[in-house]
Amino acid sequence: MALTPAGEALYREVKEAFVHLDQGILGAVEIDQNAKNRLVIGYESATTCRILPEWIKSIRTTLPEVKLELLELAEHLVHEKIIEEEIDVGLIYIDKDFLNSDLLEKKKLGSERVVVAMSKKHPYANKKSISLNALLKENFVLHKKAEKPFFYDKFMDLCSQENFVPNVVQEVETEQALMSLVSKGMGVSVVFECLKETFYADTVFLPLKNPQLTVDYGLVRKKNRRDGVFQQLYELAKSLTQ
Repeated sequence: MALTPAGEALYREVKEAFVHLDQGILGAVEIDQNAKNRLVIGYESATTCRILPEWIKSIRTTLPEVKLELLELAEHLVHEKIIEEEIDVGLIYIDKDFLNSDLLEKKKLGSERVVVAMSKKHPYANKKSISLNALLKENFVLHKKAEKPFFYDKFMDLCSQENFVPNVVQEVETEQALMSLVSKGMGVSVVFECLKETFYADTVFLPLKNPQLTVDYGLVRKKNRRDGVFQQLYELAKSLTQ
């Protein structure tokens, strides 16, 4: 059946419309597939020297189809971005009141001991451990509270229990800056024990005793997320802590 010129024009328009529709559907499917294969992990900086590197390596080996995006964030931002679904999983120190939420699921991986870092030239550098009271007259270099509010408050509460007010001479934002100042003798600090695996050149790390302090770390995600990969991620991470 022959089409009139007007009919042929209409046919071409309809055909082009279906071509664009097919392209749109294929594009949407591709975007959806990319989203399913994309995993955004937020982490606290201190975890980079404990479990993060080996965990990421394990994920890439076990789940090669997953495209990883890593975001280093302050502890409270990991929490906020999980709630807002801007990141899928958080690797974070989990002894925090704001993580006790019905919106979150958290799985403990292990515990990190808090130690005292000081220059190798410090008079106490040859001790095997140290008590908090022995540091009464020491200068302290600490993370800014805005960077690690939970850890900052936990240490201050511990000092308060011992009737001890630390003399904080400098606050910094990063582990790199903190350990650099400590190594040069500006003061001592309290840090996660895992840092000694990276910052050992001019620094010693003494276990804190009387009282001891440990912090749990693990994975956090928003509850009821419809993804089956979280348990697999947890099992991969857990295998590295055993």
